[in-house]
Amino acid sequence: MPNKILPTILSKIDSKDLLGSLAHRLKNSELTSLLLEVFRKRTEAMPPSQLLRDYRSNKYAGPVATGFAEFLAFELELLKNAAAQGFELLEFSPLCPLGTCSAMAAVDQNKVMSALRGTEVVADITNVMALEICHRRQGRNNRDAIHLCSTHRHVRTQVFDFPGFTPHFKVFSLVSGGRDSGAYGFERENLKKHLAFYLDVLTRQLGITSADMRVDVSAMPGDGEGGEWQRALFGSLSSHWPEIRFQYLEMRQAENEYYRGLRFKVYISVGGAAYDIADGGLVDWSRRILQDRKERMAISGMGTELLFKLTKNGL
Repeated sequence: MPNKILPTILSKIDSKDLLGSLAHRLKNSELTSLLLEVFRKRTEAMPPSQLLRDYRSNKYAGPVATGFAEFLAFELELLKNAAAQGFELLEFSPLCPLGTCSAMAAVDQNKVMSALRGTEVVADITNVMALEICHRRQGRNNRDAIHLCSTHRHVRTQVFDFPGFTPHFKVFSLVSGGRDSGAYGFERENLKKHLAFYLDVLTRQLGITSADMRVDVSAMPGDGEGGEWQRALFGSLSSHWPEIRFQYLEMRQAENEYYRGLRFKVYISVGGAAYDIADGGLVDWSRRILQDRKERMAISGMGTELLFKLTKNGL
């Protein structure tokens, strides 16, 4: 960093309110320049031996304990199935704009790996796919829905009390965005479209029996709603897949800050234990981003790395 820039930035920092100065008084470009200089100074004298110690101890580094080639083939089959069902396949950057999770989905920023230059490491690809859909739809008044699909390695910093959990893991996701078609048509059509994909993969591709599956449908009626369309959709879903056990749950919208109106969860049973392997539902992200009450969005995801490990162990 040129010396003439650093004094200007430092002059804006109040030592009595260091956190406030860094968070609010500095421009994003100034904060980036300052942190880049801090990291440059921290690493300029770092010996290679320190790198090896850090590589061994840092839980965010290191390889994945799966058969790499087999896992790629497994993911490829998922992507082919999604493409055949009308989803556009996309690969995304490992980075996304700072606040992609916390500003959109009420997620604590401390659970996300914040980075430099106004970015963060992707912690949920559905948020990024939602941004792509909003980018495509803004100002176009297009009633045709957009359906995207991706598989991505997530990094999350929160601590999970779950055997075998690693802070970076692969997730397969679907996101659909479109316009309100009346009578909850978008909601019903796309929730069924997403759920149908996962049930088809689990039963047809992986051979999981209906006896080892369960789908929970949670209704969260909004103000002025009685939950009629959610109950009707549940009846449609459970009658479409009569061999699979469906469970209808009701909860107040205030109990869930993520999904809006309805959420589904798919469980599989392996060795007597039930695993939450996929979930999805409605979100208000496109409505808020585009400031358009007619926008609708459905998202879903499946833990492919966990599913692959369970498959290897024999379902």
